Amino acid sequence: SISGAAGLLPGRQRALSASMNKWDVIAGVKGEVSLSDDDRVFMPYYLDIGSGSDNTTWQAMIALGYRYGWGDVTLALRNLSYDFSGRGEGIDARFTGLALGATFHF
Repeated sequence: SISGAAGLLPGRQRALSASMNKWDVIAGVKGEVSLSDDDRVFMPYYLDIGSGSDNTTWQAMIALGYRYGWGDVTLALRNLSYDFSGRGEGIDARFTGLALGATFHF
């Protein structure tokens, strides 16, 4: 809650007051499945979903990876979705795409 006086000239001040009540909850799961006997080929995954006062969000990622002696290389497909249009105008966006990544172990 915010309150205070607004105005630069004496006698022309107005009172301002605003309050906001927001909450959000996000839950998810993350893991990895081995696809080979030597654990070199693996499939990492991630999923979360969230909701709150006026919005929802979720994201999912699945990848295929290979372990080398120096680290890992993964190719992933990821989706990230925001829906913040709860009480009127807002944002409803989805981002989907591939990602190539490397993790170095040292």
